[in-house]
Amino acid sequence: MEEQKPVQTEVVTETNNAQNANEPAPVGLKVLSFFIPLAGLILFCVNYSDKPRYAKGCGICALVGFFVVPIVTVLIFLLIFVGLGLAIFSTAQNTGMMQEDKVPSSLEVRESQVFNSTFEIYEGSQTSSSIRSLMTAVSNSNSMYEAHQVTVKLDNQKMTPDEVRETIKAGKYYRVRFSYDNSSHIHEIRITTIS
Repeated sequence: MEEQKPVQTEVVTETNNAQNANEPAPVGLKVLSFFIPLAGLILFCVNYSDKPRYAKGCGICALVGFFVVPIVTVLIFLLIFVGLGLAIFSTAQNTGMMQEDKVPSSLEVRESQVFNSTFEIYEGSQTSSSIRSLMTAVSNSNSMYEAHQVTVKLDNQKMTPDEVRETIKAGKYYRVRFSYDNSSHIHEIRITTIS
């Protein structure tokens, strides 16, 4: 009877070996093999003789991962770089357009400075005689520059330069302020009676 015990043990061992040989690799190890092909190759080599189905599952996933993962990684990086490049180009182009619209050329800046200098000397508190001189400058400017007409308001009432000359009173003081248009030219003079 002692001889039968080893025979039964051998049968059980052969049955376990047969079950282990047909055992598939767990999904977790297949995923690991796919993303880290070197780990899949090691699992394949270690289990090839004992668990061929297990080893084959890890080996196939490692082989597919070896080719697919680098290609997908390169494609993802290319998409990211192309997307970033387009975003940077678009931003730079939009910024360039906005700057072109907002920043006048040096000639335009100089022209507006020359135009405005005729009036800006009258800014602030002025006497009635200074206001009359300012109105003469406005009349002359309006006759010379059709594109840059200057309007005048005296105490929030729109008037012509001649009407302002007639309305202001000697001995009074007036405050002069300006409004500028998009091209930085003075387009409105606001005169307020102080006293």
